[in-house]
Amino acid sequence: MMVWYRSFILFFLAGFVVACVGPSLKFGEFGHFVKAFEQAAEEHGRDLHIRHLEIEYGLTIPETAVASCYILPLVAPHISINRNLWQQIEPVCREMYLFHEMGHCVLYRRHSKKPKPGELADSLMSWNTLPCDAYLKNRNTYLQELFGQ
Repeated sequence: MMVWYRSFILFFLAGFVVACVGPSLKFGEFGHFVKAFEQAAEEHGRDLHIRHLEIEYGLTIPETAVASCYILPLVAPHISINRNLWQQIEPVCREMYLFHEMGHCVLYRRHSKKPKPGELADSLMSWNTLPCDAYLKNRNTYLQELFGQ
């Protein structure tokens, strides 16, 4: 009886571990941003294939954030997008927000230092959100810094 019980426990735990570490991908309508992130990484000398990430609409912390990355044990990193704020952003600017969150969830980057007043951030991972036009004008520079770490 005890052998059966131990076998069952080991079988259950093995299945649980495999389920937790196996690929987990859920992008929905955000899949093209993930492909663009992988392509940008390749263009900047980094071989990157995202195997663990989920992106969907949901609650963000703080509520004023367009998107938030959550990294918890035993589950895929998760990006939650505030639908109301997302819909207010120009489509061409949405990449900047998702690339910032994928910097956290995929590259495990932290926020960089805050720029001085009147200065633009030198990193896409800055605490301060970049103006969209600055990101678009300097996209290559920001991506080189993002993937060059």
